[in-house]
Parts: sequence; structure tokens; C-alpha cells
Amino acid sequence: MKLFTGLCIGLLILLLIVTVNAGDAYAPSASFTFIPASGTIPLTVTFTDTSLNGPTSWNWSFGDGTYSIIQNPSHVYSIAGSYTVILNATNILGSSNFSQVITALPSVPVVSFTANPTIGSSPLLVTFTDTSSGTITSWYWTFGDGNTSVLQNPTHTYSALGTYYASLFVTSPVGDNTSSPVAIYVVASPVPFIDFVGVPVSSGSAPLTVQYTDLSSALGGITAWNWSFGDGTYSNSQNPLHTYITNGQYSVTLVALSGVYQNYTSKVGYINIGVALSTISANFVANPTYSATSPVSVQFTDTSVCNPVCTDWAWDFDGDGLTDSLVQNPLYTYTNPGTYSPKLIVSNGPASGTRVRNLYITVGPIYVPTTIPQPSTTWNPGYNGTSSTYTSSTNVDLANSTYLKYWLQNFSSTGNFSVYGFAFGMMAPIMHVFGFWIYLIIWGLYLFAVWVRSQDVTLPLIIGILTIGVFGLLFPKESLPVILIMFAICGAIIIAKLMKDSI
Repeated sequence: MKLFTGLCIGLLILLLIVTVNAGDAYAPSASFTFIPASGTIPLTVTFTDTSLNGPTSWNWSFGDGTYSIIQNPSHVYSIAGSYTVILNATNILGSSNFSQVITALPSVPVVSFTANPTIGSSPLLVTFTDTSSGTITSWYWTFGDGNTSVLQNPTHTYSALGTYYASLFVTSPVGDNTSSPVAIYVVASPVPFIDFVGVPVSSGSAPLTVQYTDLSSALGGITAWNWSFGDGTYSNSQNPLHTYITNGQYSVTLVALSGVYQNYTSKVGYINIGVALSTISANFVANPTYSATSPVSVQFTDTSVCNPVCTDWAWDFDGDGLTDSLVQNPLYTYTNPGTYSPKLIVSNGPASGTRVRNLYITVGPIYVPTTIPQPSTTWNPGYNGTSSTYTSSTNVDLANSTYLKYWLQNFSSTGNFSVYGFAFGMMAPIMHVFGFWIYLIIWGLYLFAVWVRSQDVTLPLIIGILTIGVFGLLFPKESLPVILIMFAICGAIIIAKLMKDSI
């Protein structure tokens, strides 16, 4: 009996020990990780539960007055500060807590402002209004005419005609930023100033839908718009929405009217669809490219294509290695005669390209050496007071020559040997002394002998006609009377033959 009682007590003690140890093994042990630990607002943090011992419920407190019961939540902190995040993990055997600190920093300011008006006649009073976001502690305005201001919302008067670019620089506890420039036009002309933007301007593949926004200004306001999107389509809306359906590079042009006045602007290669980033194709044209006198002003026009759009230009007009202009479409004056090879370096920020047009611009007067005709044969000057007239051989007897004679006279394989000159030099003395008369007598006797013997003069007639024809081409003056006599003889022979055959 005592033994049985002892065994029972031992079993109870062992069961109690196992129960206590089992309860300790399955109690939750809360923990978590998070990414990122800090950042500027708005800050999105992702939490991942890493608790041990199988918790079945979670209770998150993000430290900014918000909560969650999801196991792996994410949370956005919109106000700068430090936040203690607590996780309470629970199961049927108990619960535990775990905490970490999140730091949300103020965001870098986003700078923007408005200017009103942006165009007008001198003097033009413009009101600038800061519309930046973030905790701004200071402002610094540049008005584009050398004047500045540190007020948050200043006014400024432009006195001289021109185009000015105003910008705003702001600082905050976490950084600083600068706005994009805004153009201010002080004008005396009603011709409008044209500008626009499109968003987005590039895509990996078509289709791409672009929202265009007109930024044009005019004294009388813009009254009409005409857009050319570069793909063969058009629009008359002020701010059109256009969809490109084919990959490629597209140049966009906007023509705007202000009453009866109009102007336009074109952005070359502005839309890039399916075109690799940092593509640069530098190119340009100029007008005029030739001038007989100097100085001359030449208008250069950039036709480069960039993806993204071209932003910087560097021109060397005279090839001296120095940069002459940073304007996109400059006007340059050449003051000295010569031939020039202008160069353009164009950049879109991350990449650049170069285009050199060799010997593209010619400015006169250009020196051309005087050519003095030289005689082709030797000559002796006149003696005893006589005078002589000498003429270049290139003009000798050309007025009476035939096409064959002209070709023979000017044909040359070396530039120094003339077939006609050789033939004329060798045969002319014979032709002038004996000429065609000797040939005519020989040919006539031969023709008579053949006729008497065979009564068939066809072959000698053909030979005679061909021979006289060749000499006639070479020496038309000398051969003309002989040709007439030849035809007279041939006619007489033919008539005699016909009369004899008829008897």
C-alpha cells in the first residue's frame, strides 16, 4: 500500500513538471523585421512577423495612433518624426511584446511657382507666387535680368525688351532644390511665343498615349492651335491627347495664332517609342553655304535627334577647336574669305554626339589662277618690223569642222597626243600640193579601166565614194570641189552605161 501511494505521488510530480515545461515551450516570443528603417515622407514601411512558438494573433501599434491585426502589414508615415512600433503576439498559452523605432524624415522640398503675367510690354510688372511643398525655410529668386529676391512671394518689374528666365531656389531642414525656369517675355510685337510639353515622351514599345500641354504666350492671347504629331496626324485642340501606335522617333510641331499673327516651334525627335535610351544622332544644316563676298551671316539650324530630347549644344564654326556658341540655332558671321568645316556637339545629359560637315561653308572671294592659252606648235616672231598674230590651236578651223573632225581633234589618251593633229600634220602638205587631184586622176583611170574590161563599176564606185567621204570628213574645204567632180564622173559613167545597155 505504501509503495502504490509513493508511485502515484511521483507520477503527479512528473506530470506537473512536464506540464510546466510544455507551457514554457509554446508561449509566444514576439519579434519582427521592417524595411526601411528610415526615409523621407511619405515613408512606406513593410513589417514582417518573425515571432516564435506559433502565435495565433497579432496586434500592431505603429506609434502614430494607427493599428493593425494583420500578421505582415505595411504602413505609410506621412508626417516627419520618430515612431515606436509595438507588436503583441498571442496564443492560448500566453503573449509577448516586441518594439522597434521608425524614423520618418521631412521630404526634400518640391519647388514650383507661378508668374503673372508672363508676357507684356515694357515696363512689365510680374507677380511671383511660391507654390512649393515641404518645410521651406528660405527662398532665393533669380529674375533673369541680373536682379534677385529673398522674399517668398516677390514682385518684379522688367524694363527692357527681351526674354527672361526666372527660377526659384529653396532650402529646408533636409535639403534644397531648384525649380525649372519660367520664361518671361517683354515684347513690343504681337507675334506669339510658342512652347509646349508632352508627358510621357518615351516608351519601350507602342502604343504610347501622350498628353500635350500648350505653354505659348502672346500679347493678345493665343486664339488658335495647329499640332502636327509627326506621324501624319494633326489636332486643333489647345491641349490634345494623342496616341502613337507604331514604334519610332517623332518630331512634334505646334503652330499658334494670336489674332492675325502666328508663330511656331518644332521639337525634333521629341517622342521616342521603342528607341534605346541615350541615342544621339547629331546633325545640322546652314543657310547660305556659299557667299561670293565677305562678311556673310550664316544661320545654323540644329536637326539632331536624341532620346531623351537634346538639351545642350556646342558649336565650332571655324574649326579652330574653340566653342563659338551654346545656342541651339545660332547665327554666325564669317568675316574672312575661306572654306570652313563647322562642328556641332549635341548632348542629352547622359550621352553626346558629334557632327562635322567637312568644307561645308565657302566664303569668297575665292582666288582662281588665270589660265593663259598656249600655242601647240613652235613659232617664230616677225622680223623687219613685220607683225604676227598667234592663235591657240584649240580654235583653229573649228568653225568649218565636222563632229568627226572635232572628236579627232580633241581625242587624247595622254593629254599630249592628238590623232587629228598627227594626221593633219603628216597629210596636209601632200593634200595641199597634190591634193585630191592626183587621187581623182588615179581613181578615174582605175574606174575607166574596170568599166572597159568588165562593164561593172559597182565595186570601184563604192571604194571611191567611201574614200572621198573619209577625206571629206577630215578636210571638208579641200575635198568639196573633188567630191563634186567625182559625182559628175560617176554620173557620166552611169549615163553612158545605161545608153550602151539600151542599144
